[in-house]
Amino acid sequence: MPVRLWLALCRIKHGGSNAQVRGHMKINKPSWGTFLVVCIVLMICTTAFFLLRERAQIWSSATQNSRDAAISLQTSMSSLLAQSVASIEGIQQHLQLDENLGGNEAIRITRSAMRFDPLSSYLGFRDRVSGRYFVMDREGHLVNTAVGR
Repeated sequence: MPVRLWLALCRIKHGGSNAQVRGHMKINKPSWGTFLVVCIVLMICTTAFFLLRERAQIWSSATQNSRDAAISLQTSMSSLLAQSVASIEGIQQHLQLDENLGGNEAIRITRSAMRFDPLSSYLGFRDRVSGRYFVMDREGHLVNTAVGR
């Protein structure tokens, strides 16, 4: 509302001149210092709000990333372990099919199966005919054939 209209309305209401009306309408004007303090306080509060919100988002993101990494690791290891179990069960079934399987043939089967087992460092079996134990490393070299004689 324009100031002149306001003064006119106040003059009608209270009666008298503009000077008398202005005397009745004393408004305390805030100083620039007060205004500056209020602005600084608002800026500090806004900054604190944004910092706290950013901190919460960072923690949430870190928690989600950790959870995703754990799930990925679990999935990867589960598939590797399943592959090793399938390889060992395949060797077992193949060796059990032929009861008169010689040691050299069993070593050949075991060497071929070791290529498909990503986790096992060593693989061993017992020859039924001779009663000897055979242990071989990842490359298919026999490690110790004197065990169990």
